[in-house]
Amino acid sequence: MTVREASRGFLISLRAASRYSPRYLEGLEGSLVFLSSYAEEGQWPPVPQLTTEHLEQYLLHLQERQRWFGSRDAGSHVSQCTIATHYRRLKRFFSWLVERGHLERNPP
Repeated sequence: MTVREASRGFLISLRAASRYSPRYLEGLEGSLVFLSSYAEEGQWPPVPQLTTEHLEQYLLHLQERQRWFGSRDAGSHVSQCTIATHYRRLKRFFSWLVERGHLERNPP
């Protein structure tokens, strides 16, 4: 299972629970889209083979990334608050993967 496939399953599961606001789910989906794209570009292995190092590389990428994809304020990077938000969302995603038996432990 790829990160993108796992992301879809996670979002379906949360939507089915009907406990989360649309805004929360939108933000979560945005974080997972970024993660999925990065994983595909980096040719990450299937979800069960992911390690802490994969996620650390992704978080480092976020820290070095231009805030507006280079189109505005060229020197502006993603804020630490945004990175912390992504981290919390990813931690929740990976906890779900453990709960569902797709991973043995939560890498973040």
